[in-house]
Amino acid sequence: MEDDDSKIFPQRLMDCLSVPMNQDAICWLPHGKGFIIHNRSLFAEKVMPKYFSRKAKYSSFTRKLNRWYVFLLWQYIGRLPADLSVGSGVFQR
Repeated sequence: MEDDDSKIFPQRLMDCLSVPMNQDAICWLPHGKGFIIHNRSLFAEKVMPKYFSRKAKYSSFTRKLNRWYVFLLWQYIGRLPADLSVGSGVFQR
């Protein structure tokens, strides 16, 4: 992604979710009404620096999600205890 400071958080998030290479870390849920972060460390280390501030921390990312009125739901699925599933009526694929 080109560095575009004019994009707001949801636009950057949509850009991030639209790239197939990021699916190991973050992807849309099958119904398209939310997304899941499969691998928190991969997301923080490889994906976040491309789409958000290079110095951004995962905790800052989740605070921004809260600021944009997105419902957070921690899920513990199988062997992925750090999965983060996010859904919102307005933020959809």
